[in-house]
Amino acid sequence: MTNKIQQKLTIISYNNQYNFSLLSITIVNKEKKLGVSDLETEILAQTHPGAQVETPKKLLAKTGNKDWLLLVLVQAFAFVLQFVLGLLIGLCYALQHKKPDMLSLQNTLSNPAITMLPTFAAELITFMIARKLLKQKIGDHFRKPVVSSKFLSAGCIVALGASCLGSLLVSVLQMLLSPTGFHFNMPVLLTTSDSNLIILGILNVCVFAPILEELLFRGFLLKSLLPYGSAFAIISSAVLFGVMHGNLMQAIPTTLLGLVLAYIRVRANSIIPTIFIHSANNILFVVFTLLPQSDTTEIISAVLFIVLIAAATVLFIINRKKIWLAKGHSEAEEMPAKKKAAAFYFQSVCFYVLAALFIFNTISLSIAKG
Repeated sequence: MTNKIQQKLTIISYNNQYNFSLLSITIVNKEKKLGVSDLETEILAQTHPGAQVETPKKLLAKTGNKDWLLLVLVQAFAFVLQFVLGLLIGLCYALQHKKPDMLSLQNTLSNPAITMLPTFAAELITFMIARKLLKQKIGDHFRKPVVSSKFLSAGCIVALGASCLGSLLVSVLQMLLSPTGFHFNMPVLLTTSDSNLIILGILNVCVFAPILEELLFRGFLLKSLLPYGSAFAIISSAVLFGVMHGNLMQAIPTTLLGLVLAYIRVRANSIIPTIFIHSANNILFVVFTLLPQSDTTEIISAVLFIVLIAAATVLFIINRKKIWLAKGHSEAEEMPAKKKAAAFYFQSVCFYVLAALFIFNTISLSIAKG
């Protein structure tokens, strides 16, 4: 191998430490990850006949398999933990009551404040697996943000506005589909009068969810996709975030929120600000949930939604020229968007499993109300 090629490989290997490389090559008994061009791939194949070369498209497909698998694991672990928790609560209830009230027990087991616990436990288990599977360190996602407080303040308003816009789109979609008999039955949160369960539900939604979900989606999953371009990573991580919520009604606002949070995370190089913004969004949702239902509260909610959407729109228009993402020139980043989508989404069995569950849950919620 010439000195020129050796020099290129040294530079590429150095770039790999910063997740810019995308080609896996095994030479003799040494394994390295090198982001090489087509020409360099051909030279390496000729100079090292035993080398195993994987194109960026194949590596993206592998990344997609891992990312979608992690979402399946969240669902699977949540299902198992929910079953175990139900057995434990049912057993405790039976021991405390000689004549258990089955309706009361059913209401307790179906309360979102309780059902959320297995989901968060499942996310905790899953991101511990993700740490090993994606070979990432948790501390790497909690760095000091490299953006100004002005940027984060504007980002928070845009994120809240995006979430409100998503909720508005769901309402509009429901109005358009209602004549056909299709109704959206949004999952209800904090439907209990038990103060302990309300506190637990608030902690789940406003504290645990932002930390765990940001670490998993804007942390592990987004970082695994950054070598393929920031824009692709932002969009795909937002799609993953929306799909994880399991139905169309929740996926629309969470996907829009996920887009803004992912952009902020990429610019800030940290999930610390996105955790606080995510928490602020959930706090706003909880406040509206706990307010007594009346014409006054509905008017206040509508006005606040409109103000946030308008403010987010104005900020976006004013700062649209300042919106930028670092662009690389690697073969992976310059891969056509259609090829990226085909490799990441449509070559993963887990994607089809989650898509089927997503459609089933959306239809089930519609039937439940209809």
